[in-house]
Amino acid sequence: MSNTLPSPALVEHKSMSNIINNSGKVVRTSSLTLLLALLALKGSDPAHAQHAKDAPLNITEIQSRPTGKGTVVSVMADGPLTRTQTWNDGEGFHLSLPYAGRSPIKRLPRGVKVRRLDRSLEIVVPVTQGSNVTVQPLFNRLNLVVNGEIDSSQTGTDEQLSLQSPRVQQREESPVQTELPS
Repeated sequence: MSNTLPSPALVEHKSMSNIINNSGKVVRTSSLTLLLALLALKGSDPAHAQHAKDAPLNITEIQSRPTGKGTVVSVMADGPLTRTQTWNDGEGFHLSLPYAGRSPIKRLPRGVKVRRLDRSLEIVVPVTQGSNVTVQPLFNRLNLVVNGEIDSSQTGTDEQLSLQSPRVQQREESPVQTELPS
């Protein structure tokens, strides 16, 4: 074996190929970093996301059917009912559906009330005292499983008129006074 030094051409060739290989890695890494930075800066368009969430929802049907232990009330819509809020009080079991539009509900189950509250639709199912209500959410339907009876003696089965917010009522009650220049 001889201890010979590599020729200058061979050393220059290896150096150039190392530079080319390293610069390719740098370019790929830089490109990926730039792409990720652009995606992070762009983010999601909150205005577009808000409009998609606030799209009007129409309740297409409300029906009830008896079961062995009580009643099932089904609320069906033309879109997802994922933003529905529920609570129970002395009046009954309430469903509040934000951004619900005018709904083509033809008839309601006996005792069920529907009210318009600003941009929401409220559905009240009059359950008897001590009844347990379980909500079974599906994509465009909510099943309210009532272990007990619905108080069908309550009136108000027709959709009630739109209720205005107190701010709108106050504006209508107090007329705007303007002074004319003298």
